[in-house]
Amino acid sequence: NQKRGRDEYRFDPETKTVSRGSDGIPEIILTGKPRRGEITDANMQLLDFGSDFKSEAVVRQIRSGLTRKDLKHYQGELLFNGPPLPIHCSPDIENAEQDAFQAMIGQCRICFLYDQVTASSQKYDGTADCTKLVAGRIMAVQRTDNQTTRIILQPAVMTTRTAILAQPQADPSAALSTRDLKQTADSLKPVTNKYIYKLYLTR
Repeated sequence: NQKRGRDEYRFDPETKTVSRGSDGIPEIILTGKPRRGEITDANMQLLDFGSDFKSEAVVRQIRSGLTRKDLKHYQGELLFNGPPLPIHCSPDIENAEQDAFQAMIGQCRICFLYDQVTASSQKYDGTADCTKLVAGRIMAVQRTDNQTTRIILQPAVMTTRTAILAQPQADPSAALSTRDLKQTADSLKPVTNKYIYKLYLTR
């Protein structure tokens, strides 16, 4: 439960810096795979969006975000208004990736939540069943004694012009029973996300 986490870091919006101290927002501790651990020992995974986990591509995605080309396999967009989205993942965070996260301290980034990870036959990678997007601010990045990368993340709110407002559409020509009509009405309720908001630019 994130509300039971420690509150050891604070962000100054004026200087855009992170320092030790309480700000009333508990942090979440994310960890990669220990040196001799299993993929399921990690609660943080790198996701493969056309990078094949090559450090140069992964570092670019960490620092600059995903491009439409990165999402080619997903027709250029990611929607989370249906069943979990299976994405190739790896729990191994090398020095280059850790340095990239280190450079992002104080910044907000969109994160993927997943409900389970299934290891591949090779055991060093797998598939994460991703369920939704949230936002978090990177407060600290550490390397533990067992060579595990640890990221201290604080829940955050952010706006972006690239957010897609997903809402299922019903077929108006379909003949529906009373029960089906209720189920359709329920499915047409707006899909909300309290962490990420779409930004509109107007004149």
